[in-house]
Amino acid sequence: MVEGQPTSTEPHQDTGDVVGFSTAAGESERFGGSGGVGTYQRLGDARILGVIVDSQLTLSAQVAAMCRNGYYQVQQLRLLVRSMSSDAIKTLVQAFISCRPDYCNSMFYGITDGLMSRLQSVQNAAARLLLGV
Repeated sequence: MVEGQPTSTEPHQDTGDVVGFSTAAGESERFGGSGGVGTYQRLGDARILGVIVDSQLTLSAQVAAMCRNGYYQVQQLRLLVRSMSSDAIKTLVQAFISCRPDYCNSMFYGITDGLMSRLQSVQNAAARLLLGV
């Protein structure tokens, strides 16, 4: 972005999504036909209903966040395993780990095998926690 160029990042009225607009034509993509009404630039990932969506709709950022959170929860629950009953641990694993992929799971239809294996590895870590392996 060139200094001194006006920029607006106001939410879109219909969706609440934020799009950056610029008057500098060379720095971002034009839209609005051949005459060009204005320009826009991508601002990166967007969070919609708690799901992180990138511009290519790969959900890689969402999967990374879910794995990071899942492994953190497994690590925290591993400290509690000795002091709690197995039923209590099962309930906590369900509440903190297993329910995460269930939220908006239809969005994961068609994701790559690599992303699916990352999600599966979190589920496997939770299962190992429950089995004491």
